Amino acid sequence: MTRSDLLIWPTRLAAAALVAGSLAACTQYNRTATTGALIGGASGAAIGASVSDDEVEGALVGGALGAAGGAVVGRSLDRDEVVCEYDPVYRRDVCYRY
Repeated sequence: MTRSDLLIWPTRLAAAALVAGSLAACTQYNRTATTGALIGGASGAAIGASVSDDEVEGALVGGALGAAGGAVVGRSLDRDEVVCEYDPVYRRDVCYRY
């Protein structure tokens, strides 16, 4: 294994985290969706880099697709989450089902 091979893995990991984080930021704050996007993005980037001829392009495409898929799966797991907060206009708790 050459020195350049050892240096490419941190680059891949950083690219995967960047892609997953940017896609997770586009979703409404939802812990499960964000976690799914991060896991999916990192997994997709690793798989994309390993199967593609161009490792960087494979990592970016795999990370983007994995993050989007992970966010969708994570969001579907939280469909029945109910969030209640105090609404000063109505002066009472208002609950939302996400």
